[in-house]
Amino acid sequence: MSENQLSRSFVKKTDLALKIITYIVSIGITALVIAPFVTLISGDIIDPAMKAARSESTLSFREAIDLVLRYTPLPGAFKNSMIISGISTVSCVYVSAITAYSLVAYEWKFRRIFNKFIIIVMMIPSNITIIGYYQLVWKFHLANKLCMVIFPAITAPLAVYFMKLYLEATFSKDILESARMDGAGEIRIFNKIILPLMKPALATQAIFIFLDSWTEYVIPGIVLVKDEKRPLSIMAMMFSGLAADMFEDPAIAALIIGSLTIFLVLPPIVLFAFLSKDIVEGVQLGSVKY
Repeated sequence: MSENQLSRSFVKKTDLALKIITYIVSIGITALVIAPFVTLISGDIIDPAMKAARSESTLSFREAIDLVLRYTPLPGAFKNSMIISGISTVSCVYVSAITAYSLVAYEWKFRRIFNKFIIIVMMIPSNITIIGYYQLVWKFHLANKLCMVIFPAITAPLAVYFMKLYLEATFSKDILESARMDGAGEIRIFNKIILPLMKPALATQAIFIFLDSWTEYVIPGIVLVKDEKRPLSIMAMMFSGLAADMFEDPAIAALIIGSLTIFLVLPPIVLFAFLSKDIVEGVQLGSVKY
């Protein structure tokens, strides 16, 4: 056997070993992530302390869901969260993308100042504006309106900065000039050419924006005070504090809180499953040198 054949055989064996190790590690991590949900749905609490404190009464996962539906406005809270998170994600992604595009594709007078302003705003904690926003909402009688939770989520300096970096690595002004020569307008160029080009960046930021909006409880807590307007994050936090007092058995209380947690984690997981392919493409694109 020649030296080249031995080298190719060694490379194949090395690649096979790396693939096997990758699959084993991936399966192990997946099992660790899924195991708590499987034990929760099966109705078993694996915490030894809770097993010791458990009474003879048992509670299935379906019964836990029935209790959650009985004591909480779960459907309405889930609907409110989907409206807030869905509109916030789409609006923020689009606004951030068009802002980043304007910083990269066009030359205008205050572009550098605006770019520095975005970086400065990134360093400022958003929670310091809560008092002023609270006064604004209640002064103009805008409480209990979902739009007042959506508006602050539309502006995300970090998303603008991330998309700007992505465009600087992938955007070419030759594409812009070619589209203009073909008679395309600026809005059409952005919607038909730039947005598909930014798909990996949009998918990445969409996951973070959705997750941040889905789990947000500070602004909804001060703006939405009516029970029928509260999102799932507020309702889950309130019910988790009451569950221990409502049910004497700590294991049953934990199972009920855990069943409610599934509704909190399921939408982000589903969104990630749909957008994971675009994220991988973005990582691969960023690793190629032009």
